[in-house]
Amino acid sequence: MPFRDDSFDLIRAFYLFGHLDERGIADTISEISRVLKKSGRLAIEVFSVHDERSGRGRLISRNTYRDGEGITRRYFEPSEIAEMFRDFTRERLETVEWKQRAGPGKELKRSAIRAIFRK
Repeated sequence: MPFRDDSFDLIRAFYLFGHLDERGIADTISEISRVLKKSGRLAIEVFSVHDERSGRGRLISRNTYRDGEGITRRYFEPSEIAEMFRDFTRERLETVEWKQRAGPGKELKRSAIRAIFRK
């Protein structure tokens, strides 16, 4: 990222990590750590393995699927998120679920993991 070290008090990464491979995740976490100020916060949200869309498409790696349009989506477990950010202090880690309308008379069960970490 084209920012100086220790530039931000808060970084929000909503549904970003679900579209990255392992290397992309590691590189992104490294860059977040670099540009986040000491005691800065990171807020993330990712889809959980309990989301109704989890498992749709062609399996390309653990909990990761590619749909017919070539879009890759990874679904996470809370323990994976905790491990990914083990070098940060966890302030909150929760799973939230809701129903989303998907047309007349159809609803999808959605499930996401929300977390806040402090550097």
